This record gives sequence, structure tokens and C-alpha cells, in this order.
Amino acid sequence: MEDEPGSRKVYQLILDDFHAKQRPGTILELQEELHRLQVPTDGSSPAVKVLDESSGQQGQRQHIRFASEPGVEIDGRLYIPPSPVRKPAVLLVADGMTSHWILSTGMLAERISATGRVVLLLEPRDSPGESARRPYLGNWLTNSRADQIGRNLPAMRAHDILRGVDVLAARSDVDPTSIRGAARGVRGIWLLLAAAIDPRISKVWLDRTPYSLRAALENSMNTDLFDAVIPSFALQWDLGDLTKAMGNTSIAM
Repeated sequence: MEDEPGSRKVYQLILDDFHAKQRPGTILELQEELHRLQVPTDGSSPAVKVLDESSGQQGQRQHIRFASEPGVEIDGRLYIPPSPVRKPAVLLVADGMTSHWILSTGMLAERISATGRVVLLLEPRDSPGESARRPYLGNWLTNSRADQIGRNLPAMRAHDILRGVDVLAARSDVDPTSIRGAARGVRGIWLLLAAAIDPRISKVWLDRTPYSLRAALENSMNTDLFDAVIPSFALQWDLGDLTKAMGNTSIAM
């Protein structure tokens, strides 16, 4: 009981167990772990289906779908400026954030495209917007199911992001040496996982993304972190190690 001398809260017991098991991992070991989690791709572009398209003064808009892996198709929206030359590109991870003060990712994509960049607004696998209305749970059921079959949902979503990079890099109107990634909230962790293992992402922009997984253990309640949990990851590394693994890739927050 909280009012009894020597009593502990559950999260404090978990934190003690964490500190007892914690050991530092190297960047090389981190990269090996990302390979084990099947985050990287082979770099080849998947076949892309165009489901819908339109054209206007701002350029083309395409609703596309492609296979991230056999049996798993994901959707995205391409915002293509009218200029025929090769252009820098941005992969923007879609989310459900929107309010009077916060632009939707669709509006962000429009604004970025207006600066002359090709934008792929990508929705990684099974990341529905309604999860944002359950901030203390996230998409817990799908995460749990993935863990039970030996897969990890954040890692699979990072793989989806890199398949999106494959799509952009293969386009004749994209400069493959100038592909950036952008994400908000916990989805920024998926982007960090992707950028830590693939140098084609030359710059990362994050907004409202947690700065540390380990720091979350110091508190009794956190938001959204179900969608970023990799079993045993925090025992050896934290998000700062992902940024170290990115090498010269710059990060804006």
C-alpha cells in the first residue's frame, strides 16, 4: 500500500528490474539487431499501383499502393510538382494529428510539395488513426499479436518506410541522393529505426517525438509508447543510439 513504510509502486519495481538487467550495447550490435528485425530492404522498387490521380496547377496527385512484403500492401499519396527535372523528395509518415494549431499531414504534404519537392505521404501497415484516441494504449492488440508470432510491429513499420524510400529512389523525377524523412509523435521512432540502417535518408525531421525510451520508465504513465516497443531494446540502447547509428544524417526537431 502506498501509505505503508517501504511500499513500492509497480512501475518502481519494473524500473529496479530494468536497472538490474541493463547493459550497454554497441552501435554495431544495434545495426545487427535492426537486420535481425528485418528493417532493411534490398533496395529494389516494388511494383506500384496507381489507384487514383489528378492534375492541376500544383502538379499531380496520385493515390498509390504497393507491397511492402508478400501479402502486405500499404497505401500512400504522391504529391508531384510540375517541374520535369529531378527534384529532392520527402517521405512523410501519415498520422491523425490535426487541430486549429496543428496541420494535418495532408496539408503538410501540400505545403512541402509547393516548395518543389516530391512528397510521399505514407501510411505504414495497420496504423489506423483511431489509435490516436487511445493515447495510453496505442494499437496494443496488433502489437501484441506481432510479438506472439516472433515479429515486431515498430520494426515492420520501419521496413514499410524504407519500401517507400525504394519507391521514391526509383522515380525518374526524384534525386535519389536527396531523400528526407519526416514524422510526428511516436511514429518518429519508426523513422529513426529506418534511418539508422539506411543512409539514403539524408535528413530527418521530427515533431513531438519522444527523446528517450528509458526516460519513460521513470514515470508511471506514458502515451503512445505501445507503438514503439521492441522487447529488450531499451536494455541495451536508447533513441540516442539510433541517431548515432545514422552517422552524418542530420536531424531537425
